[in-house]
Amino acid sequence: MRQVAYQPKRHISIVESARGFAALYVVLTHIVEMLYLPTLYPADSYITIAIDLVMIYGDQAVLLFFVLSGFSIHYASADRDLTQKSGLINYYYLRWRRIYPIFLIALLLGYSADILGYCLFTKDHAEYLKDFDLTRILYTLGFLTDRHYMAGIITPVPHGNAPLWSLSYEVFYYLIYPAYWYVNKRWGFINAAGAGLLVSLSAFALGKAFGHHHFLNVLNHYILWCLGAVLAEMHRGQIQFRLPMVLHAPAIYVLLQSAWVLENATYTVGAIFDITWGFFFFFVMLLFLRPDKIEDLSIQHRIYAVIIATIGYFTLIEAVRELNFVPNLLLFYSHITITLVGFIIGLSIPRLNIVNLSKQLLEPLYDYGKSSYGIYVLHYPILLVAFGMLYQYGLPPYLGILCVPFILYLGYLVELKFQPLAAKYLDTHARKIGLISTHKRFESPIRQ
Repeated sequence: MRQVAYQPKRHISIVESARGFAALYVVLTHIVEMLYLPTLYPADSYITIAIDLVMIYGDQAVLLFFVLSGFSIHYASADRDLTQKSGLINYYYLRWRRIYPIFLIALLLGYSADILGYCLFTKDHAEYLKDFDLTRILYTLGFLTDRHYMAGIITPVPHGNAPLWSLSYEVFYYLIYPAYWYVNKRWGFINAAGAGLLVSLSAFALGKAFGHHHFLNVLNHYILWCLGAVLAEMHRGQIQFRLPMVLHAPAIYVLLQSAWVLENATYTVGAIFDITWGFFFFFVMLLFLRPDKIEDLSIQHRIYAVIIATIGYFTLIEAVRELNFVPNLLLFYSHITITLVGFIIGLSIPRLNIVNLSKQLLEPLYDYGKSSYGIYVLHYPILLVAFGMLYQYGLPPYLGILCVPFILYLGYLVELKFQPLAAKYLDTHARKIGLISTHKRFESPIRQ
């Protein structure tokens, strides 16, 4: 392992494309949810299984956002001097400037959706009015919300913009990033990631032992953000390594199979399910970010890997039958079978061909990645009002899909038009009060 100089690029195509994919996928899952597609057909029908296999993993897409967020922040900030007061102020100012202007627009849209929901659709539904409690609003402005069904929360996320819960997690990770930066600088990325894992496991254990709390819920997922930071360290060239594909490919396969098993046991394992997905995303992203550092498999190793994976597949089926804890066996078998088939197909194709093909498929999503934050935080209230009105007036609900182009354009406007203007305005006033000391617009080396 050796250190090499590296100048961060402002945009990394695979990261932007992955961010665009995650944002669009979350929009899709909310459309599916508002169309009630998972409940329209019998639970064991092939249509329901197909919907489940493809379109209801929005929470997992948010976990990918956590990993990508850790990547972007560390990639842009690793070379800052966060031991000095001025460096810390600049770092926190950039984070606030990036998040808060669009967040306020998203919050306004969410509250507007609540008001319309109360006035037009469900006048007898008092839940909408709870969002306008002053204390609740202050907690929301301070990024202290979480999903309503989570134990130990301080206050639930506004009904009109449910996806904003994830910002409460990310903002907390931004706040404690200087501690990660310090550990990473002084003791290296392995110790920094190990400390992140220890924090997550400790938070999980404390929650189980003494009761859940909002900050314990947030720290449960902290390792996901740290994994993104490790990816950034690798991509920057600070880590010289070679990872045998004979280890890399099975890791992806085992993690995905484990996720399907843990999906049926989340009542006992809690955040472990999400952590498994985080490590899965880590190894997948590593294929694209450092493909030159991953050794390909020989034909002999491919054959061994297929044999071992197949034995593991049948062993898993038998174990699940014996334990009898999976409520929908047909869906579970579909998950693990598709994973096995995908693993075998992946091994049969040269690794670089898979990487290049995937890049070509993701490339059209690059532009959406640049406006992914706007799309993510603004889409839900628009969909909520659109589908609410369609159901209220007896119109075909699938017409709600027609508002997707508006959502994408609005995301583009707030992210690429409004945000630069807001940043310029804020920078001007920040210089006047001495908050930042630069004599030009304060830029970051990557779009954070």
